Amino acid sequence: FNDMLPQETHIKFYLSVSTKTQTKIAGRLASLDLSVPLCAQIEHTPPQGKGAEVLLRLCLPLELYANALAQPGTTVDVPQEMLMPGAAERRCGQFSVGVGLREALWSIAMHELLQLLLDLLHLPLLVALVAAPWRLSSCLHFLASPALHWLKYIGE
Repeated sequence: FNDMLPQETHIKFYLSVSTKTQTKIAGRLASLDLSVPLCAQIEHTPPQGKGAEVLLRLCLPLELYANALAQPGTTVDVPQEMLMPGAAERRCGQFSVGVGLREALWSIAMHELLQLLLDLLHLPLLVALVAAPWRLSSCLHFLASPALHWLKYIGE
C-alpha cells in the first residue's frame, strides 16, 4: 500500500484572517503549551453513500501552527515521523471510526428542529395574546412586576 502512495506529498493549510486576528491567535497560541497535539480526522463518504472512509488522520503539535503564524507565507516542514502510518494514534490515542462529525451535525439539526417545533407551539399563544389586547396588557404587567405580585395574584 505504501508503494502506491506518491513519494512526495504536500498539505497546505491557509489561515485567511486579518493581521489583527492573526496577532490575537498568535498571542493565544503563545499562552498554550506548544507540545500539546492538535488531532484531526478527515473523512469521505462515497457518492453511493455506503460507508465512510477515513482519508487522513493528523496529529500535529501546536508548535508547528505557532511557527506557521510567526512566519507567514513560508513553508513549515512537518517531521516525517509524524506522517507515518499510526503516528496520529500513538500520539492522540484512538480516533473515532466512521462519520463522527456527520453524526454530531445530525444531532445539532435535530435539536434545532425541536426548537422550531417549540416555536411553532408558541405561535398560537402569541396570536391569542394579540387577539385579546387586555390579556396582552395583563401579561406584560405581570412580566414587569416582582415575582411576589404574581404569587399574591394566583393565591387569591
